[in-house]
Amino acid sequence: MATYQYKALTSTGETTSGKIEAGDRTSVLKILKEQKLIPVQVEDTSSDRAGESGGKKSTKRRGRVKIRDLVMFTHQMNSVLRANIPLTQALGIIGSQAESEVLKEVLGEVRESIEGGSSLADAMKDHPKVFPPLYVNTVRMGEMGGVLDQVMSQLAVFMESDYELNSEVKSAMYYPVAIIIMAVLSVTFILLAVMPKITPIFISSGMELPAATKFLIGLGDFVGTKGYLILIGLAVVIGGFKYMFGFEEGRYQWYRFLRATPGLGTFIKKVGVTRIAQTMASLLQSGVPALDSLRLVANTVNDAVVKRGLAEACEKIQKGQGIAKPLAQSGVFPSLFIQMIRVGEESGELEAMFVQVSNAYSLEVKYATKNFVSLMEPVIIGIMACVVMFIVLALAMPMMQISQMGGG
Repeated sequence: MATYQYKALTSTGETTSGKIEAGDRTSVLKILKEQKLIPVQVEDTSSDRAGESGGKKSTKRRGRVKIRDLVMFTHQMNSVLRANIPLTQALGIIGSQAESEVLKEVLGEVRESIEGGSSLADAMKDHPKVFPPLYVNTVRMGEMGGVLDQVMSQLAVFMESDYELNSEVKSAMYYPVAIIIMAVLSVTFILLAVMPKITPIFISSGMELPAATKFLIGLGDFVGTKGYLILIGLAVVIGGFKYMFGFEEGRYQWYRFLRATPGLGTFIKKVGVTRIAQTMASLLQSGVPALDSLRLVANTVNDAVVKRGLAEACEKIQKGQGIAKPLAQSGVFPSLFIQMIRVGEESGELEAMFVQVSNAYSLEVKYATKNFVSLMEPVIIGIMACVVMFIVLALAMPMMQISQMGGG
């Protein structure tokens, strides 16, 4: 039996704390749930875990694996564990069938670590590029509670939802990016291949060229002779962004700008809330306390505004201010999200409420994706139409003047 120090929320949102003697953390969480308490933080104060007392292996440096490969691995682990196949044998079977060479090699080393006495979570922790912290901590909860197969099932569902969300976000960006690339390539072709052949005709005519034609000729000459300056400029801009993203304040200001952008900002906010709700639901279902779950989420989100808001909320939650109130004070999350979390706190069903939030906002993201594409499509087409019209007029006006001079 070990002694666990806990901090939890009552149905009225008040913070309570104490100590419980239990065999493992999962037993503590069950006891708190029976008492209608929402666990915020649970720590083993009796002694360090054996898995953490031993020496750690050095972190392996390898490439990442695709999300779909990790999803497939998680599904396979769920299946073989339900079939009561020993863990090391299960890893050997899955590793031998893995398509990703990186995953195959990593699973081999994870298996060796387990055979050497390490837990699955600790063995996975040595490979952060393959198994992120959220994944590792969820597996740890499954091991501690003896429900690893169930946790793997929950992880698979979560990762599929996250993969689907990422696919929707990417699909929303593919169309406008593809159109912009095609427009740039088309204009570049006209400037480098068409203009050099037409320009001598205009110059030899001796007439005064329209301002639009002069601009197009000048732009073509610049791209043809000093186009490398454009590439240098792009490199400087990209380097500047990378330098800015190297600082927390730089990332924070950039995401503030994106979130304030009409259309795009709404889309980013809804995607962010959906990802947070999905992750929190998965972690809480796996037995991770609420505060630890929020900290894990804060370390995994890319949006620096959300990351800062969650970090500040975690500090206030640790001081006993509940969950909904600190999240509301951050000013980052929509009111509906806050209200549903508050209801979850008061009813003692925080886990179920995050599931509902996830389902609701997943639908919102699908509509937001369609709206974003619908908004971007006419804007991009309008810009392209203006560019094409400018080029056509710049070429057509002098041609018409030359035709009139010949006819005269």
